[in-house]
Amino acid sequence: MMRPLHRWDLLLPVSFTVVVEGDDLYEFLDCPALNSLLEKQPISQDTIDYLRKAQCGFVGKQPKLCCAIATRSSPEALELLPSRKVCGKQNENRITDGELTTIRELPWMVLLEYQKSKRRGFSCGGFLINNRYILTAAHCFLSIPNHWKLISVRLGEHDLSKARDCEDETPGFVDCSDDPLDIAIEEKIPHDLYDPNDVNQAHDIALLRLSRKVDFTSYIKPICLPLSQELRNKYYVGENLTVAGWGKTETRSQSNVKLKAQVPVISKDNCAPVYASRGVTLVSSQVCAGGVNRKDACTGDSGGPLVVVDRTKLEETFVAYGIVSFGSDKCGAENFPGVYTRVADYIDWIIDHIKP
Repeated sequence: MMRPLHRWDLLLPVSFTVVVEGDDLYEFLDCPALNSLLEKQPISQDTIDYLRKAQCGFVGKQPKLCCAIATRSSPEALELLPSRKVCGKQNENRITDGELTTIRELPWMVLLEYQKSKRRGFSCGGFLINNRYILTAAHCFLSIPNHWKLISVRLGEHDLSKARDCEDETPGFVDCSDDPLDIAIEEKIPHDLYDPNDVNQAHDIALLRLSRKVDFTSYIKPICLPLSQELRNKYYVGENLTVAGWGKTETRSQSNVKLKAQVPVISKDNCAPVYASRGVTLVSSQVCAGGVNRKDACTGDSGGPLVVVDRTKLEETFVAYGIVSFGSDKCGAENFPGVYTRVADYIDWIIDHIKP
């Protein structure tokens, strides 16, 4: 069972009152975690949301806040992830149909670069989640040929066949992207429970820590993670989500240009029997999508994201729902969905393993 992101079950005796927002007064317990948050001015919206979640009763008419047990899943760890004002945004007003993307679409997509004997090459993908970390599939570096070594990632890429990507759809105006960015990998962090020899490929998730921080641009931006309880509880069965990439896996290469496709999320009841007949048992943290109209993760990369658009009245935010894990040997086979690692089930693990 997934543990909650925060635990509010340790109470400490000394309290004081502080203005948090406007005229709202909150009574705080003597809690180092809360005190350190209040020292940061101005108080961020994420901190205000955190404090509201900490409310655990009243003293008279005053709200009482509980001090969370110290864990890495604290506001400080959460602050390493970008806010929704920053993540999941793309500088692209057009909603393009078809498989081709524009140079500003899906700016969190990255390619993984390997040293392969005497040459380098891209195989597998991933996606940027903050200015230092890439999320990908563990099999992208634990299930590769012995003579391969994962060495770096490429950000801000669109067309691998061009030195610089440009578009001229507006008469008299040529829009060119920045040069792509190659950054070495400082640390590879696979999930502790991932076994590359397990046919079920459970817990196929990994973090890659970059050797330096990334500056966000119009062409390099992080995607949002499903941090809220509302997003963590959603499964999107029957809805079309987006998978994207260059068709790079550990065994094949499809396209020089970043592609995308809409794939329907398939219920576990319909998907599990397909894989059970081949000796694979899906676990709760795996989800299925595709297998309809020959659309599948062949368009995307192993380790790339399955993306949902979280829409409100004011904005659209792109959120990572899944990570491309595995599927049929025949890419896009009808009635044979691809399998994805469900990101929401690993939020605590992600937060526990990132650092400044």
